[in-house]
Amino acid sequence: MDQLQQLHDSLRWTDNREQVVTSTENRMIAWHKSLVEAENVRRAKFVNDLREMQKFADMQWRELQAGLTRERALLDGTFSADISIKTTKAVWRLDPIEGPNRIRLKLQQLDQSVTRATDVVAPQLAEAVSEAAAATSSKADLHGEPWGSSDATALNTETAVAAETSGESFHEDKYRRVLRSLERGDVIEAVFNTSRVVGIESRGCLLILGKLCVYLMDDYFQRPNGELINVWEAPAEERDTLVMATLAGDASKPSDLIRDLEGEAQTHKWSCSSVQTCHRRSWLHRRTAVEIFFEDGQSSLLVCPETATAQKMHCELQIRAPSAVASAEAMREAIRERVAGGGGSPSSSAASPSGLGSRLAGAVLGRTSSWGSMTTAWREGRMSNFAYHMTLNTLAGRSMNDLTQFPCFPWVLADYTSDELDLEDPSTFRKLELPMGAQTPVRRKEFEDRYMKLQEVDMEPFHYGTHYSTASTVCGYLIRTRPFERLLMALQGGNFDLADRTFGSVGKAWMSASELSRGDVRELIPEFFYLPEFLRNTNRFDFGTTQAGDAIDDVELPPWAKGDSRLFVLKHREALESDNEALESTNVFHPLSYEDAVDLDAIESAMERQAAAQVIHNFVQTPSKLFNHPHPQRLRRPDPQLPASERFGLLEHPRLIVQSIAPIRTLKNAVHFIYPFHPERAFASPKDYLILPKLGVSLSTDHLDGSLRMYSPRDPKRPLAVVEQTVPDRVTCLAQARTKSIVAGSSDGMVSVWELDGAKREVTLSKLLRGHDDAVLCVAASSAWSVIVTGSKDKTAIVWDLNRGTYVRSLRGHDSGVHLVAIDEKTCHLATASGPEVRLWSINGELLACLATSANLSEPVSSLSFLERDYHVGRLAVILTGHRGRVIAWEAVSAHPTCSSGSRKQEQQRQQQRRVASDGVSLHHASGSNASQAEPLWRLAPLHVMEHHDRLGSDGGVAGGSKGGTLQNRPLITAIATTPKMVLTGDENGRLYQWTMAGEAVAVPDPFSSHCMNGSCRERFGLLDGRRSCASCGGLFCSACAAAHREFAAQQRFCPHCHVLIDNAGYFDGSNHRHA
Repeated sequence: MDQLQQLHDSLRWTDNREQVVTSTENRMIAWHKSLVEAENVRRAKFVNDLREMQKFADMQWRELQAGLTRERALLDGTFSADISIKTTKAVWRLDPIEGPNRIRLKLQQLDQSVTRATDVVAPQLAEAVSEAAAATSSKADLHGEPWGSSDATALNTETAVAAETSGESFHEDKYRRVLRSLERGDVIEAVFNTSRVVGIESRGCLLILGKLCVYLMDDYFQRPNGELINVWEAPAEERDTLVMATLAGDASKPSDLIRDLEGEAQTHKWSCSSVQTCHRRSWLHRRTAVEIFFEDGQSSLLVCPETATAQKMHCELQIRAPSAVASAEAMREAIRERVAGGGGSPSSSAASPSGLGSRLAGAVLGRTSSWGSMTTAWREGRMSNFAYHMTLNTLAGRSMNDLTQFPCFPWVLADYTSDELDLEDPSTFRKLELPMGAQTPVRRKEFEDRYMKLQEVDMEPFHYGTHYSTASTVCGYLIRTRPFERLLMALQGGNFDLADRTFGSVGKAWMSASELSRGDVRELIPEFFYLPEFLRNTNRFDFGTTQAGDAIDDVELPPWAKGDSRLFVLKHREALESDNEALESTNVFHPLSYEDAVDLDAIESAMERQAAAQVIHNFVQTPSKLFNHPHPQRLRRPDPQLPASERFGLLEHPRLIVQSIAPIRTLKNAVHFIYPFHPERAFASPKDYLILPKLGVSLSTDHLDGSLRMYSPRDPKRPLAVVEQTVPDRVTCLAQARTKSIVAGSSDGMVSVWELDGAKREVTLSKLLRGHDDAVLCVAASSAWSVIVTGSKDKTAIVWDLNRGTYVRSLRGHDSGVHLVAIDEKTCHLATASGPEVRLWSINGELLACLATSANLSEPVSSLSFLERDYHVGRLAVILTGHRGRVIAWEAVSAHPTCSSGSRKQEQQRQQQRRVASDGVSLHHASGSNASQAEPLWRLAPLHVMEHHDRLGSDGGVAGGSKGGTLQNRPLITAIATTPKMVLTGDENGRLYQWTMAGEAVAVPDPFSSHCMNGSCRERFGLLDGRRSCASCGGLFCSACAAAHREFAAQQRFCPHCHVLIDNAGYFDGSNHRHA
């Protein structure tokens, strides 16, 4: 029994031991499995990081190659076998960046000179990725089947890596990419699935709203469970079926058209403070879209699946950028209707427009009526027809991002055959009271008959089966400008249209739309009024030949354009700004083109709903109604009770511009920067001290240690931040680029862009631009156009892209260093000064005019500026140049020869020569050498001379005299700034003067107010003596020396000097109206 008991105990101990061993083995297997899975996850993340690193390195390498091989770079025009650089001719496309009035004027160079860098710089990374992925097999060999148990781990390492790589790790990778894209310290607060409209296509993207920034991530989609996937991988039931119905390709694959237009997926990022305007929009007649406009000129039209989602997204944007939504509301309020009879409250207008304003309303968009502040400004002539029309287009939901809802302008002219354009002849104009389908009685009768026949068969009647603005019409007009040729080819099945149907002549297009074709009632697009480049075939596209044997190349212009597309655009704009009336008649389009014609969400059948969406998308949408009553007419003459600056113009009445009798500000050094924010608060600063008023800080240079210092206005002696060694050499010039950024040029030829943060007291280098061969002498920047222009001692100026921080083009041909540059903020013309010579350029590098302002080479231009206007009558631009004791205004006017029947061929030859000079390169290369430059078709002519008079005698002249000393004794004018109502000039003695229209002056500062400023009086003021401020020069005079003038308000007083000046101006005839 004892032996049996021992055997029993031994067996029980053995069983327990085996259980312990089995339990331990199971724990080890589980631990091994979890360890392998953890390592697989780590390795998968590592592989994904390597892939991201490879993509990033690939992108950086291509940017580096482009930067090294572009014009004026280190390897400009060279070939290196080591890095396989291939150079091709420059190719240009229209930059989507919008300027004032939503104008897109700049051309952007496409990067075609750089091959993919994967085979060049990234083989090591590719090898590392391959090795990391292939490490699976080695790990499998290392671990094998644990302890021979095939059941212990059903998932080997290879399967684990494959699963992780193909499944969750990819989603994890997308999350990691999102997190990497966030600004430092930012937090995601809201995410929306949207589709960004790109021409005729839509690109799925994620709108991520953070605490600090707004992000758009292309090609991402967030599923209801939070999973991130590629948008084409999303289940069809989770996507917007109406968006899918409008796509050109297969919705389950990446779009080739989108890739051609925009390249690979990108992450777009803007700070919340840079969101300027935010509008609710309709898309396919549904209020499911939001259009966002940013400070840098970019915009995005985002479409949501449902109206509620769009409303929620709009509210989230309002929380982060309240001023953007308020700006959109203010714009709409500015055209808000008033209740008839006056004194009524504003009526709520519709969400979209249908009007043009008086002469333009019925021509395209229907009747309008408004008494808002913007309409009032238009009626009084303070706002141009073009600007007003673009505003109405914007409020109507017309978007540059969506070719199916592109801004629309009317045909204005009907004369495309005359040698000279007569805008005084009513027959020159199209019948603006009638739409394009009713320009002739016969054509009108045909459309009215169609309407009646449709009524007879119980169909919903309409006049036109086509529309005045379609995607194909827009692309047809812009076919010579990239990327619209690609969009039109997508609409045409991959090919250009037949040559006979290609837009090749303005006159023929007018005849087709107004008379000859029943299927053509197209109107125009905004580019007809500002973009001459779209009429030239500079990309050398082959459009074929017509049946008559004529090759389609540049657009054939009317004879009165003299073969110059820029003159055509100028005269066309002048016609747009002339006065006429417009009504509405015979103007009913297809029912589905109207916003209230169909409710897509109410259609139950999915196929019917998608079919209706395709019809609407292809047919385009008629702008919705803005106004409920007829639009008020424009005033024929200015109201005599208006201020002088609104009754008279600085350009139209230059002899009424009066200099202030005394400087409004004085500095210790020469004036360089002028800040003309308000007549009473205008101020200035020297060259080495830049003030940023909106940011509340100032910057100074020219310190012994070469540092850049930021100061607060509260303590101008203690710097908030000091940046040492900003550049290898010293800073030579400064300019403000945007609210929080500046541009600096240095003596070593470098150009740097700096970002400022007053709250954090930080000055951060943002971009470093290289291109000049010598010291940078001057710099100008435009936030409206996102452009930087620098002038250098190397006799060139360079145009830079502020948004991308890249080189655009060089402006060549100067005889000496470029010491002054200027940018017209309204039209984006550029001006450069080299010694006494001034050159006028287009933003796309075309030399327009050149003039030596003085025969004396020792007297260079001392300051340079534009007199900015949305539109100049009969001229391209007006340039102001500063000299010793005077400012000269120059107007760029036509120098085209008079057209005759015998000179048509010469015009064509000259146009061909200009094309050959720029063929294969950009236009600026044609201007790179005076020898190869065709004869300029424009010239700079003197318009007015503004003589600086020192009436107080501080320049050494006789006190009270009008000359203020001889010209040689007068100081140089070192700075000029303009506003719509005044000109400000600063001189080398540190004095800032103001020039205003008579009757608009600001009183001089107190230090000059002790005596009567009349030189023949000079009476000291007593405590009880009356003082009268001259309404023209701002001087203080005694009651005897100040008198009223019959042409101005009774309470205004004028000194004897200004009284004579007004009488001698010759603008008055005693009837309170200016001469015609």
